[in-house]
Amino acid sequence: MSKKLDPLFPENKVLEQKDRFTETINASSDDISKLYKLTLLYNLSMHFEKKLFKGDTEKEFLKDQTYQDLIKTVGCEYNFSDLANLNKNDLKIDFGVLTIDGIKINVRNILRSKGGTISEVTDVDKEVYALCRKYDGGGEPKIQRVFEKLIEAYWVFLDF
Repeated sequence: MSKKLDPLFPENKVLEQKDRFTETINASSDDISKLYKLTLLYNLSMHFEKKLFKGDTEKEFLKDQTYQDLIKTVGCEYNFSDLANLNKNDLKIDFGVLTIDGIKINVRNILRSKGGTISEVTDVDKEVYALCRKYDGGGEPKIQRVFEKLIEAYWVFLDF
């Protein structure tokens, strides 16, 4: 799904500089945070989708509507970057947004360009971790462990 190809978003609207995540990225901080969260949720869900025998907690997690509800709220143009061919760290996708010049950049690279610890990343990690904990309940933390591995893979994954 790409908003660029969606007839509801026919033109490239360039945000005012004060509203952008960084000077050259045509997306707000809120949009980048949402796309980062969507990337984590999508890859986490795909991990459990491909499992042949899913436990009850995993089935409940897959029914969660957070992903579907969140994707509707992203205001910038975005598209998927398919990482399946580069599947070194079990990541399936990352989202990409456009620069003001129309060049696509992955969310991971945008977040890396800020350097240091970014509060948006920390906040999103906490939100997704809380969602994982909710579905793991008091039992063995299966979903939380997968999430921790996913976070590690997301930040060490090298683009080619």
